[in-house]
Amino acid sequence: MRRLSMLRILLSLLPLALVACNQAPETPAQEPIRPVKTLELGENQSLLQRRFPAHITASHRAELSFRVPGKIVRLPAKEGDEVTRDQVLAELDSRDYQLVVQDREAKFTRAKADYERGKKLVKQGHISRTDFDRLEANFRSAKAALEKARRDLSFTRLKAPFDGRVARRYVENFEEVQAKQPVMALEGIDQFDVKVDLPENLVRKVRRRQEDVPPEKAPETIAYIHFDRRDKRYPLTFKEIATRADPRTRTFEVTFTMPAPEDLTILSGMSAEMELDLTALQAGGSKNVIEVPASAVFSRPESAKDSYVWVVDEDKMEVQPRKVRLGPIEDDRITILEGLEGTERIVIAGVHNLHPGQKVRLLEGPIGD
Repeated sequence: MRRLSMLRILLSLLPLALVACNQAPETPAQEPIRPVKTLELGENQSLLQRRFPAHITASHRAELSFRVPGKIVRLPAKEGDEVTRDQVLAELDSRDYQLVVQDREAKFTRAKADYERGKKLVKQGHISRTDFDRLEANFRSAKAALEKARRDLSFTRLKAPFDGRVARRYVENFEEVQAKQPVMALEGIDQFDVKVDLPENLVRKVRRRQEDVPPEKAPETIAYIHFDRRDKRYPLTFKEIATRADPRTRTFEVTFTMPAPEDLTILSGMSAEMELDLTALQAGGSKNVIEVPASAVFSRPESAKDSYVWVVDEDKMEVQPRKVRLGPIEDDRITILEGLEGTERIVIAGVHNLHPGQKVRLLEGPIGD
């Protein structure tokens, strides 16, 4: 009876033993591959650039007006027309001014004849020196009056002072206009100003670079401009910095210039995006300065006084810490003095969630996304 009970117990445990034998041994969980945002140094360090909204204005602009009053009888220039220097843009009715010129010519002719005759008479003693001085004064006055009349007549034609484009026309044909009343606005088409508002810290960098870096040692430019939906960028030349900050935004207006592009038509008033090259603003204007986002730098618990960045081994797709020596820190940028060669790919976000040798994959997208 006892042996029968033991047999029943063994038979009941047999299925459990079979299941246990069929189960595969457990394997350790594989560490997940962490996605990281990175920055490739060197040539691809163009990500270390800041972009600001900018607006375009013509470098040369003039509000044109007649210097004499009158009625407009010809107004051939329309808004948007391109004109050349000395091209006639508008004309006044000149008949009254022509009559004045004729009158002044007659008076000048008579005064000149009296003056020439007086020179002979005063030498012969037939008239006094006082009488001759009066004849000479009349001659000079008549000459000046004639010159003014001729000049006023020339002012009845409004000419373009430079090659440009008619930006605005304030009057219509056959209107009466006063002297110095604006008639039209003319803007140059060969050179444009790019105006951008920069914060104080960047203004200091721009000004310091202009003062300290000789032109022969400076890079070609520190700024570029991008137009809507175009990948191409155009270099800018520094022009000036406003001396007063905007009281509301505490930014300073900085002006750059650019020649008119041959492959793109731009107009005054257009908007664009200015790209400021931060590496070109470093001391000496060197392009070899390594500057990284502050978010890329961290310290380790075992050496809190030291600074590190994560360097990506792109063959193994894993990260390793690299000790670095820090330079100047400004805003969210840190200059690296030692520890990097300038060709590495470094992690710039989530640096506190990594450990040496961790497998990673690269995230696409610019800094700040």
